[in-house]
Amino acid sequence: MLQKETRSLHCMGGILADDQGLGKTISMIALIQMQRSLQSKSKTDDNCNHKTEALNLDEDDDNGGDKVEKSKDNEESDDIKPTLESVSSTSTSTLVVCPASVLRQWARELDDKVGDEAKLSVLVYHGGTRTKDPVELAKYDVVLTTYSIVTNEVPKQPLVEEDEIDEKNVEKFGSRKSKKGKRGTDSSFDCASGPLARVGWFRVILDEAQTIKNHRTQVARACCSLRAKRRWCLSGTPIQNAIDDLYSYFRFLKYDPYAVYRSFYNTIKVPISKNSIQGYKKLQAVLRAIMLRRTKGTLIDGEPIISLPPKTIQLNKVDFSIEERAFYTKLEADSRTQFKAYAAAGTVNQNYANILLMLLRLRQACDHPLLVKDYSSDFVVQQSNYSSSKIRALLEILQLHCKLNNPSSGQVSSSGCFRNSQSSETSDHENSDPDVSVTRKTRKYSESTTEGPIKTIVFSQWTSMLDLIEDSLKDSGIQYRRLDGTMTLVARDKSVKDFNTDPEVTVMLMSLKAGNLGLNLVAACHVILLDLWWNPTTEDQAIDRAHRIGQTRPVTVTRLTVKDTVEDRILDLQEEKRKMVASAFGEDQAGGSAMRLTVDDLKYLFMV
Repeated sequence: MLQKETRSLHCMGGILADDQGLGKTISMIALIQMQRSLQSKSKTDDNCNHKTEALNLDEDDDNGGDKVEKSKDNEESDDIKPTLESVSSTSTSTLVVCPASVLRQWARELDDKVGDEAKLSVLVYHGGTRTKDPVELAKYDVVLTTYSIVTNEVPKQPLVEEDEIDEKNVEKFGSRKSKKGKRGTDSSFDCASGPLARVGWFRVILDEAQTIKNHRTQVARACCSLRAKRRWCLSGTPIQNAIDDLYSYFRFLKYDPYAVYRSFYNTIKVPISKNSIQGYKKLQAVLRAIMLRRTKGTLIDGEPIISLPPKTIQLNKVDFSIEERAFYTKLEADSRTQFKAYAAAGTVNQNYANILLMLLRLRQACDHPLLVKDYSSDFVVQQSNYSSSKIRALLEILQLHCKLNNPSSGQVSSSGCFRNSQSSETSDHENSDPDVSVTRKTRKYSESTTEGPIKTIVFSQWTSMLDLIEDSLKDSGIQYRRLDGTMTLVARDKSVKDFNTDPEVTVMLMSLKAGNLGLNLVAACHVILLDLWWNPTTEDQAIDRAHRIGQTRPVTVTRLTVKDTVEDRILDLQEEKRKMVASAFGEDQAGGSAMRLTVDDLKYLFMV
């Protein structure tokens, strides 16, 4: 990593794409400490200027190693009036941009993983009372903030179309001259810029960098405008939807020539479209220059890079009740009829948003009919007290592990959690509820290297589904905590702490988007995914909240799906996405491609 920052010919930094749970945060802390050590040793050689000074913010110093150009800038500084005052580019501060859910975790890691003799000064830049003084920010070794604050405080780089139109412009952002005030551009930093935009950072780290995968979004364009000498993208899943995801990282990293979309398109996308195998080989070479990627299966001298307990993924298929099947069948028939009408009229692309809404309703109906809004039905399953087959199946699985009001049905440990006495995998078709049929596999948890309660993380995409599960957990006497995007940072932090430390709290309910990023929940050894997401990498991230460094017990992952529904077909599409990602990273021999859902994909999902 240090070599990529100091000796790379391509960009000062790169992409750290290690698998989730392999310690990307710790790697970055080590890099910060290494840089700090090197700078302290060479202080006598470069103590010429460590004070706050005015800079021309229309210039970019990201790869500023050209002494001649800098000296010219200094000679002209008396004649140049900057748009505002900023902190000198000699700042040694590192800015970490991350999702709000992991902001406190970064702060804890920086405190716990660094010895007292080498403590870093850390500022959590968040909340309404945060400082407005960029000089104050630059005093800290590390500043932690969120993507939303960067979006609010930093001017946005231009949209990609302008890079395509202006073929000759390969200069860094800030040096172009705006002719007509083009849409979406900010040709210079102005007085409205926040403190983050006014610091010349030594290093900017984007944690969970897939947040900027869409280069057209405001968050991506704002991150690209941050001023820094060195830049890093951290993501265990840098490609989620398509190869285009990489362009946004290249732009942020200033990875020439691929930071210009025309070059990216001609040298990467076109070759892949013409010959996927050769095209992906070229992409692998491009990535090799700037990316470090180690998976949990990576070997060094024939030995695994890390020894983690085994992870078992099992697919449990649930049967609908008679009422649910009738509800779903009617909804699916109506959706298929509508899709056929769009296809016959040749307006599938024009009605893409409506079609995705129809798919959303089908997926929600697999969880609980009450989630399906604005759909008239007289079926009993839309009554507020109805418990869906998935929720009943979930409770049945939790009864194998967690404390219930009536624990007499199993052996209970001192912590109140069930432990299975069966060592072999068994199928159990006997259910207390005749409407639910689940093939269940049990495992011998008593062989775990660390005794303790068997804790479970339950993921769903919809907070309304979590609401319904909460009611069932309360009725069953299961103690739980919850984490979703509506909660404050303090509330999220408390939920994580309670789950990790309180033996009586055995279940964590999490929304897939809020809880799949960066969190460390190794107290759990069981993960349950209630619904499928289009990108399997998002599910992988959720699973690795538990299966990561620090885990001492085997991890079981249960994916609950409903038989003979759209979920069966989503599983097939997920596999195609996995092939595309593996091809890009050279982890698979076959070339593949995956963009947004094609017309053929949609026909398959609606069985047309």
